[in-house]
Amino acid sequence: MVQRANWHVLQMSGVVLGLVLLGGAISVALNSADLRALAGANPATAGWLVLAVLGNLLLTGILFWLVTLPFVARLAPSLGTMISLIAISSLLNYLPLVRPGLMGRAVYLKLRHGLSFRHSFLILTIVLMLSIVVVVVTVGLLFGLSRWPHPWVIPVILVILILLTRPVATMLLRRSVRYSWLWIPVRVADLLVTAIRLWLAFQILGHPLAFDQALLAASGSLVVRLLALTPNGLGLSEWVVASIAATTMAMSTAEALAAALVDRVVEVWVLSAVGLLAAWRLRRVQHALGKSA
Repeated sequence: MVQRANWHVLQMSGVVLGLVLLGGAISVALNSADLRALAGANPATAGWLVLAVLGNLLLTGILFWLVTLPFVARLAPSLGTMISLIAISSLLNYLPLVRPGLMGRAVYLKLRHGLSFRHSFLILTIVLMLSIVVVVVTVGLLFGLSRWPHPWVIPVILVILILLTRPVATMLLRRSVRYSWLWIPVRVADLLVTAIRLWLAFQILGHPLAFDQALLAASGSLVVRLLALTPNGLGLSEWVVASIAATTMAMSTAEALAAALVDRVVEVWVLSAVGLLAAWRLRRVQHALGKSA
């Protein structure tokens, strides 16, 4: 009981921290940033930003599905089901509870597909480790190539990581691992899409961001979200992105915060719409399965 209470206090502290940081970001952006560009923002750019958020959901769903396959002997979840679960869990993770999205997804996979809670935790751990590897390599390359500009290093390192994934995963998991060669590419694609999102958000505010700087900011945002100190990195992610952008580019922290907030608003809007639609879809599927049983 004491441990559970401590978890609740820790989670509520994260929520409070996130709201305070978010409130501070909004206050700084509204008082110090020039937001007139929002009124004349190109609808096409905003549309591409929406598609990029959808792209993140799609790629995250694909990655979790690929990593889940080795752990489900029979009745594996379909790709559509996994994408729906990721959309729902991403929305639920904004709630002031202990990783409600993760818990809800684990319960569904346990009841519907027989996946143990231990395996759900292991799958999440694998995804987190893949994310850390990709971020470390990305940041290392961004800083390293400025001193040793040989672009061919990037594909070579990616190929080495892809080739190592299967033997390492097979050795650690002690089971046959299918499609493991796709794990790294999908995670890299997801990070690139996140960078595109930030690049588009800064474009909307009229503050062009170099793509390598957008990639660095996306890496920082991903690390913050992985730490889960606040719900979905709420507030903390905005300040990290703004700090990186303001440090590496000629813009104020307020302008960078405004762009990060634009990205967050679009993300919340898309997650709300897609998450609710995905919940409705899974409910209909379960209802149909119940009738056929």
